[in-house]
Amino acid sequence: MAKQLRSVHSVWAALDHLSLEKTVTSQVTHRPQFTKGPKALDKHAEFRNILLSNTVQSVVPLDVFNRSLPKYSGLPKADSDQWRKDVEPLLQIYEQVTKVLETRTAHTSAYEASFSMLYETELRSALMGPNPPQYPERYALRISKLKVGMTPPRADTRFAVEGIWLTIDVRFALGTLAERVFSHLASQSERNQAQIDAWGHFTAFIYNTCSRDAGIAFKLASSTQAHRQQLLTSMRIIKSAWRATQFLVISRQSQGMASDIEEREILTREVEDRLSLQRKNAEAIRDTYIRQGGLSREVVERDFDVPVRECFKYWEDLVTTLKRPAVFYSAVSEKELQEVVGSFKEFSHRGHWYTCPNGHIFTIGECGGAMQISRCHECGSTIGGSNHQTVDGVQQAANLERIAATQGAAASPWRWNNNV
Repeated sequence: MAKQLRSVHSVWAALDHLSLEKTVTSQVTHRPQFTKGPKALDKHAEFRNILLSNTVQSVVPLDVFNRSLPKYSGLPKADSDQWRKDVEPLLQIYEQVTKVLETRTAHTSAYEASFSMLYETELRSALMGPNPPQYPERYALRISKLKVGMTPPRADTRFAVEGIWLTIDVRFALGTLAERVFSHLASQSERNQAQIDAWGHFTAFIYNTCSRDAGIAFKLASSTQAHRQQLLTSMRIIKSAWRATQFLVISRQSQGMASDIEEREILTREVEDRLSLQRKNAEAIRDTYIRQGGLSREVVERDFDVPVRECFKYWEDLVTTLKRPAVFYSAVSEKELQEVVGSFKEFSHRGHWYTCPNGHIFTIGECGGAMQISRCHECGSTIGGSNHQTVDGVQQAANLERIAATQGAAASPWRWNNNV
């Protein structure tokens, strides 16, 4: 298993994520004819919920993201087919990891055979005895665990946990790409809300599967008292919660909910509550593995505290942004927005208006293509880019581009802004 995992890790490390993102975003297509009724949406949601609540201790099957994607995502078939084609390198890595996870070494096979034989013997003895227990299966399971005299082979469990980590990392990458598609569709002047909603549900589902399988990895690590693996898995649980929360805000903004003061306050409280919960979890985890887990403070600081603090910093920035009204929200009227856009007389064509990862608006002059990295004046997020490619999280401000169009701004002649 170790050799197989190393091989897959090498493929993962060599993957060109930027090229993959360019491929995915270049294929985004508006589907004006796509519709999805409430009953159909409920059915897709039911399939997702059944999978997420499944107690089987194995990672989400590849098929969910591949051939069965329309069933779970509700995406238009054309979108689903194109997506599977574009992200094939990620799906191949996922498939290779799941094959490794299905591998049974000689030690594991021997352990499982011994345990199975003991269980059958104890169950038969319990059922045939003069005073059968109320729950014979539970009784047989407990006695079998005692008699087998050992835990599952540690090495196999260790590699299984590391394999699950890799599938989660692959899904983080899939989630990022799905976010790009969602944001691209939501920023267009011509938009089909049913298509956007389908991509939104799919993206949130990806992050929810990460949380589910991180929980499975934690149970596996706990079964062999692998404290460092438990610690590293806990970090991934928190990161999964952050990614899901971050996308929650992005999706609410695309629906205009973050522009309404009351809705914004509700969203802010929800984000704060999630952050508070994860802070408590992180503190409990830290104390547990220092006091009881036998891990040094240096190991906990390096493997857990540092990455978790970075994650919480992003979370705090998001809360701060939500508490501070953005430059253009409901407090600014449509007329005022028109006046602001109209004041930029030098912008003869569209493609100059952008938003930072937290929704604050900024402009790029000259051709409108990003050529340098900067910081958002409102929240400090990284904005801009290089070679006419914006950094992650930056989106075009579709509402302001539509206003620019009504005021006579020509369509952008540049390929990096040809969608506006």
